[in-house]
Amino acid sequence: MKRPTVRTGHSSWAVRELTQFLEVVTAHHDEDSAIAGGLDLVVRALSATAGAMVTREGVRASLGFGPPPHEQVVEQLRDVAAQASDGVVVPGVGRCDAFAVDLRSDPACSMVVARIGEPFSQEEHLLALGMARALSLVLSRIALLVEQREALEAQRRRGDLGERHAIENERLLAMLEERKALLEKLARIQRSISTHAPLPEVYGAIVQGARDLLDVEVIGLRHLDPENPDEVIMVASQGMSDATLSVVGRQTVSTGLGGRAIIEGRLVVMPDYSAEAGGLEVFVAEGVYTAMSAPIHVGGQVVGSLTVGSTRGKRQYSEVEQEILLAFAEHASLALTDERTLAAVDQALHDSLTGLAGRALFFDRLAHTFAAAGRSALPFGMIFIDLDGFKAVNDRLGHAGGDRLLVEAASRIQACLREADTAARLGGDEFGVLIEKVLGIEVMIATAERIARAMAEPFSVLGTDVVVTAGIGVALSSDELRDGDELVRHADVAMYRAKRRGGDCVVVFDPSMSGQGQLS
Repeated sequence: MKRPTVRTGHSSWAVRELTQFLEVVTAHHDEDSAIAGGLDLVVRALSATAGAMVTREGVRASLGFGPPPHEQVVEQLRDVAAQASDGVVVPGVGRCDAFAVDLRSDPACSMVVARIGEPFSQEEHLLALGMARALSLVLSRIALLVEQREALEAQRRRGDLGERHAIENERLLAMLEERKALLEKLARIQRSISTHAPLPEVYGAIVQGARDLLDVEVIGLRHLDPENPDEVIMVASQGMSDATLSVVGRQTVSTGLGGRAIIEGRLVVMPDYSAEAGGLEVFVAEGVYTAMSAPIHVGGQVVGSLTVGSTRGKRQYSEVEQEILLAFAEHASLALTDERTLAAVDQALHDSLTGLAGRALFFDRLAHTFAAAGRSALPFGMIFIDLDGFKAVNDRLGHAGGDRLLVEAASRIQACLREADTAARLGGDEFGVLIEKVLGIEVMIATAERIARAMAEPFSVLGTDVVVTAGIGVALSSDELRDGDELVRHADVAMYRAKRRGGDCVVVFDPSMSGQGQLS
């Protein structure tokens, strides 16, 4: 199953896959089916060539390596699991890039995935890590259920079903409920990320969920300041007074336990916060006795940390509690990765100066419009706009003045259009408008003339009134149109005819003009 590319999608591929993984794998009730089912989902999600669950004893489950994998393949898989190799030979395929992630429920078991061709991305590494963490939680829950059943059976055989059984049963049930609650909270957070809930809202859910499950008094989520990577900013917290937040709201990256987790890139635990180097006086003063912090990653780089603290003396954080903190930190990583991916996509598809669609997005929508034209009874059209006099403004008021003029011109063009129309900056002082489902050329001309009148009004640029006009070309689709690019060429030809007439006018393309334009 080929994954959708995240560079042009409007939702997070990784989060959707992880949400689906969690929903499916939690339905398994025995270890073997959970491991086999989880491995199959991972291989499918990553479009991998092969995958395997590797232990010291051998291969517990595999896909694509043959039934069972040859001993030489097993040795290669062990090398990948031990981080001693980044490749494995898949029978019938050849050498593939490979990497491994450990299952925290069983550190001696690693999930290895291999793929020929395209190398695995950092996002895919992060997804595999999240899936391994989810599978670990499910396997831990299954192991507890098995333990509970075995303990009950042993007590039945002994005839010992009294107070000891009640205490043991209560312990196991509490641990089961803890894992169930964690899986439910993580699933809710994943859904929030996949629907692009505001990042502060997702961070708030992460902090609240971790605080509830770990039963801690203090929790804070920090990430590096994009403008100053030597400093970290507190972006979500609970249990901190205003006075404390005024101290720890912004700090150098090397400060405190959270800074240590960022620098070392690993989970760090302080069993005696006040006695260890790196503890912050402000938290010592508030009675924090034990603390731990987990790193947050984006693109393979540590960019923040999730830190918890408890005021209860002699508290020890169990492996399960450490696992819970890591799970929430990984979801913070997913949320931040998702936001930055969407921001990068938006920046790539939109003009950073005017906020209009960029050239790539414009031509992408034009291609879609052309492909769908056969299903519509109405034609579509394009308006090509070039500002007359822009160079003179740029020379007179500098680039700042020229940029201000382009921003104002873009705003005026947008104001002349319907909500469904697409306005784009195609480069320099050239703009394009794509209009779908046009009732006739008269509609196109009326829209172009509105734009021309708007451009003719004086602009106030850096306190100076300036006057520019626009040469505007109009082209309407027809049955003879071969592709969307040809429509752009027609509008471009008409626009250059308008400029030859001195600008400040609208020209409609007709076939007699062919070959007279110049597509920019």
